[in-house]
Amino acid sequence: MACNCGHSDCGGGGGLPNRARWLIVAGLVGLIALALAACAGGPRSWGQAPDLTPALIERGSTRGFPEDSLRRGREVFVAKCAECHALPNPDGYTEREWERILPRMARRARLDDSEARAVRAFVLAVLSERNGAAH
Repeated sequence: MACNCGHSDCGGGGGLPNRARWLIVAGLVGLIALALAACAGGPRSWGQAPDLTPALIERGSTRGFPEDSLRRGREVFVAKCAECHALPNPDGYTEREWERILPRMARRARLDDSEARAVRAFVLAVLSERNGAAH
């Protein structure tokens, strides 16, 4: 039933009642907030991968990862991982968790074996450098 009070916000203009409009707007705002939160990442995400510093290269070499593998791993990590989500921060996961995450993500990103090994080397070298010790 239409209202005759003359106010545009009382729902008397035909169309949807105020409650339905409010629920639609609230739902849309909630969806936008969820989408933004998913993109933002949080403490488990980076905006950008770290550079290959001499310290990172040294840490990688102590783990048996050659510099060219670390370099290729960083390239693939940046190019492929960022296609689907924010770059993950190695510090956000343990090495054990990474050993489960990396194979699954490599399959999703359709990495070949050498790309997957290179990304693993880069991520574990960064994790080792940040933790100050080889795992």
